[in-house]
Amino acid sequence: MKELDVLLEHFIQNQSAQLDQEAWPELETLLAMEDDQLWDLIQNPADAAGEYRVLLQQISHVLAQPD
Repeated sequence: MKELDVLLEHFIQNQSAQLDQEAWPELETLLAMEDDQLWDLIQNPADAAGEYRVLLQQISHVLAQPD
């Protein structure tokens, strides 16, 4: 999904230095999800399992900020 590519590229460019080593495996797991499932979780991070909720909230927060 092109929208996911754009959103996640923006997140990674802005947060790569801040992501700690433990967050990268979580991010890789999220990226392995089906696009529609990942899109729903980014839109509603509270619906995610606890282990992914914090990372999804970080993604949503960064995406909501203007450039």
